[in-house]
Amino acid sequence: MLLSEIFARIPLPPYDEIPDLKAVKGKDGIKRWKVPETEIEIALAGKGSDENEFLFNAETVANLKGFYEKVKSMPYKPGAYEGVYEIYMGTAGWLIPPKWIGFLPKWTKRIYLDQTLWQWMGLGFSLMIFVLINYSGFRFLHQKHKPRSALRKMWLNLLLPATFTLSVFLVIWFIELINITGVVLMLILAGLEVLLWLILAWGVVLISGVVAETIIVSPKINPKGIDASLVRIIGKLLGIFVGLYILVVGLRQLGVSLVPILTGLGVAGLAISLAARPTIENIIGGIMLYTDRPVRVGDFCQFGKNRGTIVRIGLRSTRIRGMDRTLISVPNADFSQLELINLTRRDRIRLKTVLGLRYETTPEQLRHVLTNLREMLIAHPKIYRDDVRVRFIRFGDFSLDLEIQAFAKTREWGTFLGIQEDIFLRIMRIVEGSGTGFAFPSQTVYVGKDTALPADLQQAAELEVQSWRSQGKLPFPDIPEERRKELLDTLDFPPQGSPPLQSDDNGGS
Repeated sequence: MLLSEIFARIPLPPYDEIPDLKAVKGKDGIKRWKVPETEIEIALAGKGSDENEFLFNAETVANLKGFYEKVKSMPYKPGAYEGVYEIYMGTAGWLIPPKWIGFLPKWTKRIYLDQTLWQWMGLGFSLMIFVLINYSGFRFLHQKHKPRSALRKMWLNLLLPATFTLSVFLVIWFIELINITGVVLMLILAGLEVLLWLILAWGVVLISGVVAETIIVSPKINPKGIDASLVRIIGKLLGIFVGLYILVVGLRQLGVSLVPILTGLGVAGLAISLAARPTIENIIGGIMLYTDRPVRVGDFCQFGKNRGTIVRIGLRSTRIRGMDRTLISVPNADFSQLELINLTRRDRIRLKTVLGLRYETTPEQLRHVLTNLREMLIAHPKIYRDDVRVRFIRFGDFSLDLEIQAFAKTREWGTFLGIQEDIFLRIMRIVEGSGTGFAFPSQTVYVGKDTALPADLQQAAELEVQSWRSQGKLPFPDIPEERRKELLDTLDFPPQGSPPLQSDDNGGS
């Protein structure tokens, strides 16, 4: 249309002066021709589907608006169509009859940036409808009076990219309806295309999350377990990768060179990777927790110096409900490196304690206590009788120490505490019934007259050592092998009057 307006005003050379086929095919065949007295040039395409055609070159097309501004004040030549460009610029699209435009006030037909004022008003109206549609969709999805499940919310969130896409196509349809043209049309279409690619990438990320959560809803997957966390991680990563691929394709479609972008992303990626190293380590730690499966959601475990119940194993961290009901969040990278003791998966719970009896306890009283404790634990219905161990282990600073170890027939901590309480009460009764008592930190001061050491026993001990020395049998720094053989199994154990020992795990007796 701009060429039509230009040629309708400027003089053209006679047809016989315009190069014809003979001039093109001749020995010095021309490849381009410029209209006399102008900068409008026609050139041989030379490639593509129009390689043998003469077309207006790119420089001419790019400068047509400037050429038109130079000649639009010139009068039209006789017989030329007048005002073609202005008429087209002020004409509506195919759906609006031209006579309707005639009813508009004259001031609405003024042209600004190649568009009439009423077209600018229509464009503003279409953008306002675009914002209103998307805002209404956003308000609908975030209304609070209707409680929804998390999965239903995620499915409903897919309405946002769908609404954006629909409203974009409505805007494109409307600007074609009101016949927006030129640079304004190019800018609007480019902006809407960028928006469409972004919406498509966003929609893919949302869809990947929805699909992951839909899989997790399966009865076979614990929604708070590590399997569910792995499904979420895979879904998010796939969504991000596919979304990035869509953005790259969109940039190529828009004609953007990817080389500088990729170069910039390489430098930025290095910086981001260094900054995101803890996050990456936590993701890898979460994958390690999945592959090793040391704990699951609901397990009661010990990690480091703390104990608690696993609440959630996420992409970045693991959450544990502590014994004091506080919520502890541990990064997966640290949690996977800790020594994890899964207390839930044990088949039994160990009861272990040390009793301190008073030093006034006689050996026979001590034997009485030991015997009754062993019998009580063997007879208890909630104790594994084969693992009962009650032993006199040491002379303490202020007590005779007995170690008790047994295993309760339960995996629940609360039940174990009840069993332990019952056993401790029975221990108190046994100790009291043996005529002794529990020791406590104390010092006893005895006031009395000191007596001399027995002289005869002292002399006998010295003579025995002198005899060892004279015979070359002094047992220092170690007992001679011959003496070891003489001493082997010379003491009675168990003591006289005790039943024979049962065979131990190593085959001994």
